[in-house]
Amino acid sequence: MAYYYFKMYHLLALYLISCVVPLSLAQDFNLPFKAVNLGNWLVTEGWMKPSLYDGIPNNDLLV
Repeated sequence: MAYYYFKMYHLLALYLISCVVPLSLAQDFNLPFKAVNLGNWLVTEGWMKPSLYDGIPNNDLLV
């Protein structure tokens, strides 16, 4: 099961990179570049939002 999710993340990353790279190559370099951080939306980590892990005994998943 873990391998399936690992493979899905790689396919998603490959798809996103293949969509973004042509756009960045076609961009006019005189225009400002804007970006968004999606870190806490795609992967939850204990240090980003500790309240999500309040119900876990001993904070085992807060690595």
